[in-house]
Amino acid sequence: MKSIDFVLTHFKEGVFDWRKGYRAVCGVKRRTFSIMPWLYAAAAIAVATFLFWGYQNHTTEYLAYDVAQSFTLPDGSRVELQPGSRLSLKPRLNPRGVTLDGTALFSVEKMDGKPFTVKSEAAYVKVLGTVFQLSGNTLEVYEGKVLFALTEDSEGIVVTAGEKAVIRGDKPEKTVRFVYDDTPLEKVLADLSKYYGVSLNCAKTHKKLTAEFPAESLEEIVDLIEAALDVEIEIEK
Repeated sequence: MKSIDFVLTHFKEGVFDWRKGYRAVCGVKRRTFSIMPWLYAAAAIAVATFLFWGYQNHTTEYLAYDVAQSFTLPDGSRVELQPGSRLSLKPRLNPRGVTLDGTALFSVEKMDGKPFTVKSEAAYVKVLGTVFQLSGNTLEVYEGKVLFALTEDSEGIVVTAGEKAVIRGDKPEKTVRFVYDDTPLEKVLADLSKYYGVSLNCAKTHKKLTAEFPAESLEEIVDLIEAALDVEIEIEK
């Protein structure tokens, strides 16, 4: 009997291996399989993926501390950050897409088919080549034209050179600017009266005004005119 013969042949007190006996009796061959090569390969792939992801997602930051700072971005565009402002971008993923915290003046290098975008907490800007300043929810365009919106996916407006716009609520709108060059006060008051829906009166309408101001607070505009021309203006609503 095979099992008895094996035991009699191989048994030694204190050293008998029952596993070898079982394999000998049952005819089972020992098989070995190592998972270490597979583990090494999987680890290598994971490390390579992590390093590639980190390389692609590397973020570059530009900071202005106590004074304004000027920088040249990877695409050749120029940006002037005002004190306390921060600009960041991922140069390998999108060198023409930046995130702004604060106020910055941009001079964007034109590249056909590759728009330049700026995201801030309060606004979104998309351009091809232009000069503009973004501060919070307020945009001012000096050259070219700019698409201005609350977010990348929301409806925007086109703001052109010489225009200013602001986000009010969740929509962008252009702001009116009053520009006067040696203009009779009578005409200035007529313009303001029509725009604000009030009646502005002054005894010294023969004086002339040279000034530029946004159409925001009527009271502030009246105060500026009174101080500049040494007059008194009455507001009738």
